[in-house]
Amino acid sequence: MDSVCQMSPQRMESVLVSGLAVQVAGFPEMMSCKDVYESIRLRKPIDEVPIVTADGEIIGLIRTVDVLQKFSGNEIDEKLGGVSCRKFVKNPILVFDEKMLLNEAFSKISRTVDEEMPDYFVVTRDGKYWGLGKVSYILKRCALLQIQQAQNANPLTLLPGNRQIQENLQYRLDGRQEFYAIYWDLDFFKTYNDKYGYESGDRLILLVADILKAIFVSPGDFVGHIGGDDFVTFTQGHDWERRIIDVLRCFDEKVVHYFKPRDLELKGFVGKDRQGNTTFQNLTALSAGVVQVYPEKYRSSHQLALAMSNAKKFAKQQQGSSYFVERRNPSYLLDD
Repeated sequence: MDSVCQMSPQRMESVLVSGLAVQVAGFPEMMSCKDVYESIRLRKPIDEVPIVTADGEIIGLIRTVDVLQKFSGNEIDEKLGGVSCRKFVKNPILVFDEKMLLNEAFSKISRTVDEEMPDYFVVTRDGKYWGLGKVSYILKRCALLQIQQAQNANPLTLLPGNRQIQENLQYRLDGRQEFYAIYWDLDFFKTYNDKYGYESGDRLILLVADILKAIFVSPGDFVGHIGGDDFVTFTQGHDWERRIIDVLRCFDEKVVHYFKPRDLELKGFVGKDRQGNTTFQNLTALSAGVVQVYPEKYRSSHQLALAMSNAKKFAKQQQGSSYFVERRNPSYLLDD
């Protein structure tokens, strides 16, 4: 459980890396160095050009300056000019599938040693070469997204706030994605906040945020903070249920450190409920309402939000940290 509870940073907003690339014609691997030189000299292409196999698979990149410098004299070395252009291919290269998200590409770039950082990345489609883009474009776009996220983030957890949640949700619905939408909420949080104080309440909210960020880290995952003790996560992972269980177990394991020994002994504490009545409340737990989303199931983000809210209410009716999966047809919802 320790590895599951280890905290990690929130992943970036989902953007396709192929949107930062352009289609540049590749040179066949059997093309001679002399022909490559003549083509580069006449076409004046970008700084690097791709070399591909007869089947269209990427082999590597050639720096145009290397070719121009080698054959810059009045006479071309016929021996060298006749060999395959593979002689000038540089490695390593960064290769991304056209469907790869920007956050995944950024993660791969961040693991690259500075000395081996290429200037360009390659985009493939179905395993074949498709296009080329500058690594600096990815870094700049990521920086811009991080700034935008910071401007709209929840001030306590720094997670994406309501605006980004709505945009991400609408993006998935418009793209006809299949995913799971999960609404998280703390049980008896108001009572805990009143008894232990707002600072302790904030620490409890941060605990939930950290656990969600640590577990929902797969490609395409999204973690957002609606406000207060309400969170949402979107995931396309087939292991969605296991990860929900991991979150709940991790929370129960850690939350005991946020209570006084006497309250732990009693497995609850006395406080006032939302109606102002003095009552014994169970220890604060975490509830999750789960909705499976697929194309045409929900007509709007508003209808989906209602389904998530209803699922959360059912989860909160259970004792202790728990989750409820909404399996009813959404036709029971009224979409204003």
